[in-house]
Amino acid sequence: MDGYCMDFETKPQIMRPIGIVCFAFALSGVSVSALDVQAYRAAFAYNCLEAELYIEEIQPLLGAALEDPMLTSVGIAVIFPELTRYSYIRDVAETKLLELSYILGGNTDFSIGLLQMKPSFAKMIEDDSDDYCKQRFPSLFQTGADEQKTRGLRILRLKSLQRQVEYLAVFLRLMTKTFPQFSGEPETMVRIFSAAYNAGYKLSLQDLEVHAESYYFPYGKYGKSGTREQYSYTEIALDYYTRTKL
Repeated sequence: MDGYCMDFETKPQIMRPIGIVCFAFALSGVSVSALDVQAYRAAFAYNCLEAELYIEEIQPLLGAALEDPMLTSVGIAVIFPELTRYSYIRDVAETKLLELSYILGGNTDFSIGLLQMKPSFAKMIEDDSDDYCKQRFPSLFQTGADEQKTRGLRILRLKSLQRQVEYLAVFLRLMTKTFPQFSGEPETMVRIFSAAYNAGYKLSLQDLEVHAESYYFPYGKYGKSGTREQYSYTEIALDYYTRTKL
């Protein structure tokens, strides 16, 4: 999330003749964005299947944390693209030294855990939370005797799925407070909230709208994708929402 770039495993990758498919979809009237999402789901079919399995575990946790079915559905759609690029083995292998550097006071920032959250994101969530969230999720706000111990506790929280889900719940509440005009418009919420989750929730609405139109996923804005296709995080999230909403 938040600009993180990972060259993740695609396992059995399904290749498609994109140019020919683009022409066929243009003739049929299907939008280019819809084509892009279908191309992503085809190219990373195995990853999408894994993401669906992760959601079976995450959804009840998020539902219990939020007690709001619509916002829960929005939240699951927001994180779906991140779940498609998660690799447990790579997550464990690549974060050990980064964790230590962060705990010791370094400026290292990196994505960790199933929801690919960064320590900087967790810190902002803690700082921006209201009294309700602090009472509802007290474990997120435990501190140590000094900054090093506090950072260590934050890393431990980010390695717990339950705590990551709680951070996600607070993020969603913050977004609903920041953009109350979108209440009752779940598709718009998915669009704006997913852009904020991927690019940073401190961005203005205008900047989030720009990011929603950007094609930086899954290799990041500054990732060296080479000949690999880039897609829209927001369009993938919206596609998941529309396919799974009740």
